Amino acid sequence: MVFLRIAEFIAFILFLYASIVQIVIPLWNGTKLFPFFRTKESKLRSELVDVRQEETEAVLSQKVLKEKEKLSRFRQDNAGN
Repeated sequence: MVFLRIAEFIAFILFLYASIVQIVIPLWNGTKLFPFFRTKESKLRSELVDVRQEETEAVLSQKVLKEKEKLSRFRQDNAGN
């Protein structure tokens, strides 16, 4: 009997969580309801985040290379003096 009560409570919590995440939050934000079923949109958003991250990494990588070149030129100039 206790197991049944716990199972009911867990089911209620899961239902409440799904209702909030799928209905209340989208209504609050003004987006479409049931985002769970919009897998293509979420997949594209995830891909966009990945692309932006790669872009940031590429820019930082270029900056690191430029700084290393400056450092090597500085060392060469100082070694000649």
